[in-house]
Amino acid sequence: MTEETQFLEYKSIIEALLFAYDAPLTLKEISRILEDLDEHVIKKCIYELNAEYEEAPHSFQINDVADGYQFSTRVEYAKWIKRLYRGHIPSRLTQAS
Repeated sequence: MTEETQFLEYKSIIEALLFAYDAPLTLKEISRILEDLDEHVIKKCIYELNAEYEEAPHSFQINDVADGYQFSTRVEYAKWIKRLYRGHIPSRLTQAS
C-alpha cells in the first residue's frame, strides 16, 4: 500500500469513528484505535476532511470541542435543526439545568 493510499484510508477511518461516536474523541483515543498513529497525521487528516467538506460544500464539519473532535452541523443550518427538534429533545441533547 502506498503512503498516499494509507493516508486516504486513515482519513476514512477517522471520519467513520467520529461519525459513529456520540461524544468528542481525543487525539489520544483516535491514535490508540489506529494503533498509535502519530497525532500530527491525525490532525492533518481532520484538516483535510474539513477542507473537503468546505469545498463541496457540506452542512457539517469536524470541530475541536472538549479536548477532542466531533462532527457538528454548520451554524447556518441551525434554523432548520431547531425546527426539527421543536418540542422534542433527543436523547443526545439535554436541557441545561
